[in-house]
Amino acid sequence: MLDELSWNQFQEWIAYSKLDPFAEWRADARSAQIVSTIAQLFRKTGDPIKPISDFMLDFTKEHKHEQTWQEQKQIALMIAASSGEKVDFS
Repeated sequence: MLDELSWNQFQEWIAYSKLDPFAEWRADARSAQIVSTIAQLFRKTGDPIKPISDFMLDFTKEHKHEQTWQEQKQIALMIAASSGEKVDFS
């Protein structure tokens, strides 16, 4: 494609992407729509319908929680249990 795309065409695509971005947030929005639909299917009767924005990923907040060794052990046990393996970390 790069062999067929002129510099001017490339610049036009850059300008277009600034007007109508086709970045990852659109993929996140599509995923949020799917998750929202599934959540609505399984919500309890009478529970309010949540907006799609509730299901969008938010990368602007910093994640400061660091896992303790106990949490890591619990995760390892869950992974082992899901595969049918019996593991003893005691």
